Amino acid sequence: MSKEKVDRYREDKLKRKELLQKEKQKKKQQKVLRVFITSLVCVLLIGAIVLTGINMVKKKQASAPDYNRDSLIISDMSGVLEEAEAEAETEAEPAESEEEEVTETE
Repeated sequence: MSKEKVDRYREDKLKRKELLQKEKQKKKQQKVLRVFITSLVCVLLIGAIVLTGINMVKKKQASAPDYNRDSLIISDMSGVLEEAEAEAETEAEPAESEEEEVTETE
C-alpha cells in the first residue's frame, strides 16, 4: 500500500504544474466572464435610465402648451374682428371717393 501511495504522489507531483495552470486558466475565464456580465448589466441599467429620462422629457414637452398653433386663434373675439373690418372698409371708402373727385375735376 505504501508503494501505491508513493506512486500516486509522484504522479500528482508530475501533474501539479498542469493542474495549477488549468486552475489559473479557469479562474481567469471566470473573472473575465464576471467582468463582462457586470459591464453588460451596467450598460443596460444606464440605457434604461437614459431612455426613461428621454421619455419623461418628451412627455413633458408634449403636455406643454404650444402657443404657435393656429387652434389658439379665436375666430371672432366677440365681434371685435367684425368691427375692425368694418372700420377698415369705411376708412377705405372715403379715400376711393376722393380719387373719383380728383379725376372728375380734371
